[in-house]
Amino acid sequence: MLTLHLFGPPQLFIDGEPVNVTRRKSRALLYYLAAHAEPLTRDQILRFFWPDTERAAAQQTLRTTLYGLRKALGEALLVDEERLSLAPDSQVDVRRFEANLSPPVNDLPLLSETLDLYRGEFLEDVALPDTPEFEEWALVERERYQRLMIRGLTALSRLYESHHQSEAALDTLRRALALDPFQEDLQRAALRLHYLTGDRAGAISALR
Repeated sequence: MLTLHLFGPPQLFIDGEPVNVTRRKSRALLYYLAAHAEPLTRDQILRFFWPDTERAAAQQTLRTTLYGLRKALGEALLVDEERLSLAPDSQVDVRRFEANLSPPVNDLPLLSETLDLYRGEFLEDVALPDTPEFEEWALVERERYQRLMIRGLTALSRLYESHHQSEAALDTLRRALALDPFQEDLQRAALRLHYLTGDRAGAISALR
């Protein structure tokens, strides 16, 4: 079974053993497939990764790339004449993260566990300078996942507060503020919790 962590520096495992994909564009294609729950067509991949390459040459490059990925991933990579995807049992952190946060979550342990999946920025330290489409996509997704994380942390803080765990609520807001220090609603909520916990010095510091 394939397990792929895309939060923080990407990590890839097959049946619990780490796997190294050496070619940069092969890794980028794997990450792109992993971030999409639905299969992608070959045409979509060609337009995305090789938009300015003559079609026959791009198709050959894709075939070579897929051959290398199949050697590394085995049956975890599904390829037919039209579509590409990862095996249905693949475990991808960003998919689970988004699926768990899509509806409002009122289960404190589940929400806390889900937010712990966010080990760092989406595709941290990953770059593909010769493919601007990938760079732009990664940036947009990075910002989107960060917004989801902040929203999730805000919800978790409220859940902690509803369970009369003010310190945990405040610690959770600090995590959100570390991602976006200038979000005013987070600042106000943190200020209120400082007062609620009797931390007057912390409240004064938060106002600065």
